Amino acid sequence: MTFSMKKYLLLLLSLPFLASGTPLRDQIGQLIIVGFEGAEISSQNPVSKAITEQNIGGVILFDVDVRRAIVGEDGSKIPPPRNITSPEQLRALTQTLQAEAKTPLFIAADQEGGRVARLNKRNGFPKTPSHKTLAQESPETAREVIHASAAMLKAYGINFNLGPVLDLETPGNFIGAKERCFSKNPETIAEYAGIYIREYKEEGILCAAKHFPGHGATQGDSHLGLVDGTQTWSPKELDPYKTLISQGILEAVLTGHLYLKQLDVAHPASLSPEILTTLLRKELGFNGLIITDDLNMGAIEKEYSLPEASVQALLAGNDIILICHSLLENPKDLEDIISAIEAAVQSGRLPRKQFDTSYERVLTAKQKMGLIPSTPKEVSSKHS
Repeated sequence: MTFSMKKYLLLLLSLPFLASGTPLRDQIGQLIIVGFEGAEISSQNPVSKAITEQNIGGVILFDVDVRRAIVGEDGSKIPPPRNITSPEQLRALTQTLQAEAKTPLFIAADQEGGRVARLNKRNGFPKTPSHKTLAQESPETAREVIHASAAMLKAYGINFNLGPVLDLETPGNFIGAKERCFSKNPETIAEYAGIYIREYKEEGILCAAKHFPGHGATQGDSHLGLVDGTQTWSPKELDPYKTLISQGILEAVLTGHLYLKQLDVAHPASLSPEILTTLLRKELGFNGLIITDDLNMGAIEKEYSLPEASVQALLAGNDIILICHSLLENPKDLEDIISAIEAAVQSGRLPRKQFDTSYERVLTAKQKMGLIPSTPKEVSSKHS
């Protein structure tokens, strides 16, 4: 046996959640976050099975269902409510979700502020300012506002915020047009994003900075199809990530569905080993969680099957797969995804060491957040 193999086996034995005999399919479930339909759940809701039988790592909540529409009296199309309708309802929902789980859940939302805020005035929550508005305030004022938003999420059971946005503002770009960027200046972005992440962490909430490696200069919408940023992307879009990684602030990164052929001619960033493993992990030195953007977005669905995209996402270096809509439209997708990952691990296509490292990162993050204790007996005892 080689020294490196001995070292790896010793590492496995030193990690209680890897040495605890958790079935492979349960481990796979922990690498998946799903969206679902309903402001309350019953045992008939597909998310209940996903939690209790497939041991998913988390859920993501939305205020409205953007894939469906109710036609109003004036003929306009209005998206119907999805998971959030009021403060009281949200608190009851998150408590119910956690009560179902044998391994406590990430409960995620996109709560950037401004136009992208799942907790908003329409459903009874205070208005929160956009990134661009925050960056026009003093750091002290921004800190107070951000902390209030973080405390609000904590009060209603949300523990994973898919933000802040680290993209550089560029005139006419898709992201910046919605005031989702702090600034066109990388230093300003790093300063205010750092405040954002610290204040949320103080409330026990994990933040995923997005959209790596930089969506700022692209014009297209990856919800609709693949976006090619080859001609517009600049290496300076990495600067906010470099700063926050060097400061030890960044704990999670969300990857964008965009082509950058100067970095990878074959894959979008979210499925690219060159961009995620070589660039983000090795060159920039990032050791935290990497999560995909929604694999149900047109950028991926039009090019890949979901099971194959999920396997490729893990191969590329993601630790968590985000699936926002499949439980609404085809609940069997989740079973197919888990089976595809299981087959990839068992065949060696997805190296077991790489899979174990992602599983370790997920549970370590939950431990740091106080969601789970450090011993396997405590983690698995809830439904034993």
